[in-house]
Amino acid sequence: MRSPCSILIYPRGLIVSLFLTACCLGNEHEASHQWPHWRGPGDDSRMTDPRLPLKWNDQSIAWRTTIPGVGQSTPIVWANRIFLTSADEDGQNRYVHGIDRKTGKIAWSRTIPSPPPAVKHNMNSYAAASCATDGKHVVSFFGRAGVHCFDVEGTPLWSRNDLGAFAGPWGTAASPLLVGNLVIQNCDADENAYLIAFDKKTGKTIWKVARDDYRGWSTPFLIKTKDRSELILNGHRGLRAYDPLTGQELWFCQSFNGRGAPTPIYNDDKIIVLNGKPGDIYAVRPGGQGDVTDTHMAWHTPRGGRDIPSPAISGNFILAVGLRGVASCYDLKTGKELWKKRLGGIFTASPLVINEKFMVHNEVGEVFVIEPNQDFVIHAQNQLSREDDELFHASTTPHAGQLLFRSNRALYCIGH
Repeated sequence: MRSPCSILIYPRGLIVSLFLTACCLGNEHEASHQWPHWRGPGDDSRMTDPRLPLKWNDQSIAWRTTIPGVGQSTPIVWANRIFLTSADEDGQNRYVHGIDRKTGKIAWSRTIPSPPPAVKHNMNSYAAASCATDGKHVVSFFGRAGVHCFDVEGTPLWSRNDLGAFAGPWGTAASPLLVGNLVIQNCDADENAYLIAFDKKTGKTIWKVARDDYRGWSTPFLIKTKDRSELILNGHRGLRAYDPLTGQELWFCQSFNGRGAPTPIYNDDKIIVLNGKPGDIYAVRPGGQGDVTDTHMAWHTPRGGRDIPSPAISGNFILAVGLRGVASCYDLKTGKELWKKRLGGIFTASPLVINEKFMVHNEVGEVFVIEPNQDFVIHAQNQLSREDDELFHASTTPHAGQLLFRSNRALYCIGH
């Protein structure tokens, strides 16, 4: 196994460091009003907008669009355009779609032929990773079928088909992240695992760092401490922070048993980490150096982890939902479990926070709106109308007073 600290840095990384900060600041305000990547502009799956519906019925559906192929990537939105992916059921072709947000009409679709597809779990699909956009570029990731960049009108800009075989039994799901002029992609796998940054305009490699050889599905995200920016990524052995400019590892916090699948969340100067099945939940303070397991772990709650969904935070309350429908609420400051309730059904979608209330849905379209509270309180419960073969594995996307729900075969817009 290669050392997770071994790094390959390309000369272009020196150029990136001169203007990465300027790029981030220039686009930060505009991106804050969009849903540019997995978990939204703050990487915390939250949106405050009084127009967003918490209760609805069939008359609240603005439109429903059938999507060619199948998939479970979460829709992303910039202005009037929705971007999402799908794939043939056998994985031979992958697709990127641009959809009109107001009408649901598919404006363009691009086909990406795939090499012989890797093995995947029956709950996964060949289009699980969400796109990422900055309003000019749209980046998609399909594991063995590569990373592909288009402009917002679907014009191909560049592709990378040399990312590896992605060995492992369950497929891929980590979404790309745009940071300044970089496209950052987690390529965890059972062999030749790594984290990589591409030049957003050309697709050339800027830096590449080896990681533990073990399958992984977590998406990296960026946090800003008072002293620096840190690129955070969950994994099989624990949580790691990297310098986004160079890929240099900054610190590592060892985890407890689990798969490291969920994406952590940053709040109250702590990174909240779910290990995944059957691990724990713990909090880590950023800003350290080297192994920070003993110095920067703020709290740890045993057996609190959940398999697939990532956590959400509202006020002082953390919501975690398990695959089998058990929802748990934790105190943000201490990690104490406040309540645990079975919602019912299978959950792969991650919860989000709408106007400070938690919202999460199961695979058959039952949507639960839960109060952030010391006690379990349901604020509302809704049912998405669906075809018999539709399953809702993707997370919800809020934008411009509407909610986007994606099933394996269709995209729904709720709200007018």
